[in-house]
Amino acid sequence: MFWKSKTEPAEDNSRDFLDEEKEKALIVINNFVDGLLFFDKDSRLSLVNPHAEKMFGVSKEELLGKNILNLNIFEN
Repeated sequence: MFWKSKTEPAEDNSRDFLDEEKEKALIVINNFVDGLLFFDKDSRLSLVNPHAEKMFGVSKEELLGKNILNLNIFEN
C-alpha cells in the first residue's frame, strides 16, 4: 500500500480513480459516431460531443448552459 504524505490515502486514490474514469468516458463520448447531447437536472445542456456540433451546425460554446426549451437547433 502507498499514499502521499499529508493526504488521506483513501480520498486521494478515490479522486484519482474518478478523474481517470471521467477522462475515459469523455474519450468515448467525444469519439461516438452519433451526436450526443447531455442535460443536467435543470434541463440545461451540459455536454455536447463533436458530432452533435456538426449535425446541428452550432458550436458547443453556443449551446452549453442553454435550457432545452430555449434551443432552436431541432427546428432545422
